[in-house]
Amino acid sequence: RHARQLLTGLEQAREELQARQTGAAGKIQVGALPAVASALLPQALAAYKREYPTSQVMVSEGSMDNLLPLLRSGQLELLVGRLMTRAADDVSEEALYDGLNVVVVRREHPLARRRKLRWPDLQDFPWVLPPVGSLAREPLEVALRQHGMALPRDAIETLSNSVIAGYLQHTQAVGLLSRLVARPLAKAGQLAILPLDLPDPRRPIGVTWMKQRPLPPAAQRLVEFLQQEIRRLA
Repeated sequence: RHARQLLTGLEQAREELQARQTGAAGKIQVGALPAVASALLPQALAAYKREYPTSQVMVSEGSMDNLLPLLRSGQLELLVGRLMTRAADDVSEEALYDGLNVVVVRREHPLARRRKLRWPDLQDFPWVLPPVGSLAREPLEVALRQHGMALPRDAIETLSNSVIAGYLQHTQAVGLLSRLVARPLAKAGQLAILPLDLPDPRRPIGVTWMKQRPLPPAAQRLVEFLQQEIRRLA
């Protein structure tokens, strides 16, 4: 393991030297969790590539359980997504935004036309639920309990933003999406955000990297573009 880390560090140093000689930004290997893979990260990458068109970027999407070992082994330099409940001793984290979810339906949904809306009004509709054990599940369960509601029986479970948005388009279902994902879809007239509040998530969205491997300049620049995108969408 230590040998792999050493070789990875040498390869990164070689690529950084080559990038400096050619005026490019270098190479980035990024891991992305589903909450940011379809919204925040693509816009930041687009801005990054406009500035550094010859830079190489590799993006791997997955869960924290799958991506964290790749970060530790040096196959990834940066993770973008939900921060860990308690950061491990060997990683550093920086929060970008709160990661709040919102309740969404398709634009033509009966609930989208309601002037006043209460949580019990959602009781008779099917749902797209976050899976059991996922971070998005707990705030939803808390909200349902607070309003005397049970978990819906007519439901599917997924964290895929594309599946959630697509399923809502073809059904009367209610679902949850990250606010950053939902806002562009609502602006485009594809979905409607319902005026219902959810408890704040336990963990914000942010970036994670290894303490013993400082972020290379290219990855640092990508983080700056992520921060700029957050400010634009706020």
